[in-house]
Amino acid sequence: MSGHLITDNKGNTLTVVNVYYPCDCYGNVDKYLDYLGKTHAFISDIVGPYVILGNFNCNPLVTNSPCGKLLNDYIEDYDLVLIDGSLPAGSYTFVSDVWHSTSWLDHCLSPQYILDMIDDCYIVQDSYNSDHYPLAVTISFPGGLSRIMGFSTYLSS
Repeated sequence: MSGHLITDNKGNTLTVVNVYYPCDCYGNVDKYLDYLGKTHAFISDIVGPYVILGNFNCNPLVTNSPCGKLLNDYIEDYDLVLIDGSLPAGSYTFVSDVWHSTSWLDHCLSPQYILDMIDDCYIVQDSYNSDHYPLAVTISFPGGLSRIMGFSTYLSS
């Protein structure tokens, strides 16, 4: 997990928290809970607006996903918004060439209070030599034309 403080030309700041979570399976539930706890501790120290972007390795909208359920509960418990939840059903950010399948594993979370600042959220249909398609989020600050864009895969290392 890493945090990137981005400042625009007007002095507005946004913290982009980049995450990479363990794979979605029953054997990783305890590890996943640990990652959620670390993420919460990290964002508790942030002053100002933030988004959490990255590979959560699950889909919180899928009811039979053990880690997806944990992520969905986390979003509800801490009054966060799944920004990419507004994308069309059937969207995907991961392509498995081995299994010939797709999954929606990359997500963007934010606190409710910055919802009005979110201009756009979309999947960049270019893998950049990865099996993940980047999730892009565009944010505008109130009272100005300043815009900041974050990418889920681009910030991953």
